[in-house]
Amino acid sequence: MLSLMIGFFTILPLLTRSSTTYAAGGVQINAGGPAVSPFIADTDFTGGTTSSTTHAITTSGVTNPAPQAVYQSNRHGNFTYTIPNLTAGNTYTVRLDFAETYWTAAGQRIFNASINGQQVLSNFDIFATAGGEYIAIAEQFNATASSTGTITIQFTTVKDNSLVNGVEVLGGTPPTPTPTSTPTGGPPNFGPNVYIFNPSMPLSQIQSTVNSIANQQVPNQFGTQRYALLFEPGTYGSSANPLNFQVGYYTSVAGLGLSPSDVVINGSIDVYNQCLGANNCTALVNFWRSLSNLTINVTTPNSGCYNGEFWAVSQAAPVRRVQINGTTTLQDFCTQPNYASGGFIADSKITGSQITGWSNGPRSRPAR
Repeated sequence: MLSLMIGFFTILPLLTRSSTTYAAGGVQINAGGPAVSPFIADTDFTGGTTSSTTHAITTSGVTNPAPQAVYQSNRHGNFTYTIPNLTAGNTYTVRLDFAETYWTAAGQRIFNASINGQQVLSNFDIFATAGGEYIAIAEQFNATASSTGTITIQFTTVKDNSLVNGVEVLGGTPPTPTPTSTPTGGPPNFGPNVYIFNPSMPLSQIQSTVNSIANQQVPNQFGTQRYALLFEPGTYGSSANPLNFQVGYYTSVAGLGLSPSDVVINGSIDVYNQCLGANNCTALVNFWRSLSNLTINVTTPNSGCYNGEFWAVSQAAPVRRVQINGTTTLQDFCTQPNYASGGFIADSKITGSQITGWSNGPRSRPAR
């Protein structure tokens, strides 16, 4: 009996969230691992399992990366972090640190993540986003502490296991009134949700921006946010370093040249299935997005099944004045049952192999 009691009290701390009090600046947690300054040992979690590696992690692509040891440990499975003792109503920056240390190809680990009940990562694939194994990446969001002073981050598996290496909740800015701006001379202000890119911008900056918007908008079917991603004439990405990103709800992507050939994307601009659970992945609700007036030279290295240009949509998702050079599919066959149901393609040209997948046929005029 005594040995059973000792065993019980040994296991109990692994199952119970701590009640650590954090400084006003927030907290940085080494998921699945011990303290490594400035990260504290794993805490404030429920569920999941831990694992670790000694393999070196490439962190050169991350601004202000976590310590190497953070990427070498992880918590995986279905689990939740509930960060306590924050200031109710204050806005915090939530930064999630990732590195794929198990799978060697894209499409093997897919999961969703939500913050305070709002999904922020949909069908997230660490390997595909980072471009390989043992490569660090970070995804960053803003979140408001609840009336009880908590921020809840939930990870839900779609395929294999959800995984996170580090959880950072930083800042704690109180809400402030938005000041009224005074009109000035210079370039017009199109508002905070219109992004205009040009070829002189670092590709890593463009990639980070479009990924951040996609992570918010891919699952945001009933949200109020609207975005325009506009590309000035020029070439973006290369065969060695392509520009690949997803287009979510209420997002318009367009080239600003006189003709589609004025803006060239070496990479892909994709729409994938929405996965509501295992074997429940379709494009039947992929509405309200658009692509126009540019050329895509399909370049998708290290993408596994997602090799090609994917435009798996249903309705209100037009493609106009676009030339796509390379493998193109109108259905996402990488997850099942992969139904898609119509779309609109006009004044466009697709070269290379094509896989059609709209069950009621593509609506087009004249596309070839």
